[in-house]
Amino acid sequence: MRPTMPLVLATLIALTGILGTTGCSAFAQRELPTNLADRITGEAGTADDHMTAALLYLQQAKKVQTQAEQYQAVASTIKPIEDPKGIRRGGLITAAQERRNDAVQLQQLYATHYEKAQTMLGKQQPQ
Repeated sequence: MRPTMPLVLATLIALTGILGTTGCSAFAQRELPTNLADRITGEAGTADDHMTAALLYLQQAKKVQTQAEQYQAVASTIKPIEDPKGIRRGGLITAAQERRNDAVQLQQLYATHYEKAQTMLGKQQPQ
């Protein structure tokens, strides 16, 4: 039985997360507890707050990178006979690249907050 176009589109939407949020600002607001996000954006943020935020961003970056690797692995198993036009494979590769980009953004957020925490602790000179 050959999959119908709506089924293929539904699969691509589910895999690529089109209905979900992506991007740096989405992660910044969604992945941090509200009270922590409020503290680190204001002057009341402590070194511990920034270190907590950094660790949360690092944890999320690892999770997103794992998703990218899973999408890439699934894309590499699709045979040309299963996807003659390359639509499924292309969608998975695109999803993997988007996840890798999200992981890079999260790693940058990690580095920013880690540096801020180290500066506040006096272990690093501000740049």
